Amino acid sequence: MARPDFRAVAARRLSELAGPRLVAEGHLFPPIAHLRPVAKEIAIAVVEHLGELGVGRRFAPEAIPDAVDAMMWRPAYVPYEAV
Repeated sequence: MARPDFRAVAARRLSELAGPRLVAEGHLFPPIAHLRPVAKEIAIAVVEHLGELGVGRRFAPEAIPDAVDAMMWRPAYVPYEAV
């Protein structure tokens, strides 16, 4: 079995998301305002890669985006009232 080096997959996907336009403008990464969608795209690429290697949970390819979305942390704060 090939070594599951997901770091290279994550780095490749991140570079694809930066794209030639951003790189031409001197940016290495997509804007921080796009953090959640970028993180989701990287996670999808990693899950797909690990699935191809037979490592981890198995998902049908079309189910991966929804599975990643369901597992993403979302900040939830308890409302409070100052006294």
